[in-house]
Amino acid sequence: MQSRRSPIGVHLPNPLITLNCPNCGGTLLSAGVGRYVCSYCGTEHSLRDHPDWLHSLQENLDQLKTQLGDVQSNSRVAAASQQLPGLLIGLGQINQALQAWARAGFVSLLVLGVGYFLNRHLIFAPGSGLIRFLPLGVMALGGLAFGYILVRSTLEFRKRAHLLQQIEHCRNIIRTLGAAS
Repeated sequence: MQSRRSPIGVHLPNPLITLNCPNCGGTLLSAGVGRYVCSYCGTEHSLRDHPDWLHSLQENLDQLKTQLGDVQSNSRVAAASQQLPGLLIGLGQINQALQAWARAGFVSLLVLGVGYFLNRHLIFAPGSGLIRFLPLGVMALGGLAFGYILVRSTLEFRKRAHLLQQIEHCRNIIRTLGAAS
């Protein structure tokens, strides 16, 4: 099939098809609906002579469609399989960060408790100056640190939940499409 050049410079396939005689290679001329005659040897051909041609073409197209679906499924499984280890590593890192934030939260509550203890059990003389605000400062420091840690931990838990969804999605792709292959 020859190609022709479109007005914008793109090569398009030629929509015309030349029919040749399967016996001698001569050009076939139309002799009515579904009938053709060879201009060289005179053999008459009919499209009804080959009813299996369309059926064979449909079978080939169905087979190609199945193979294309298999290739797409295999590529999705391969992509999910390659993505899964990185997601699991990220999950381990987030779990370690959550453990660190939990330890920091414990320390901040401990600081808050020490400040409360100092505030309840230390009695400062009226002229003792700014030192009398030490227990309140320690309590404020522990409380602010705990609030900050609480916010950061919440953000880490949200990232962890999102990562777990991604991991489950990859595992489902591998289970369903991998089992279908």
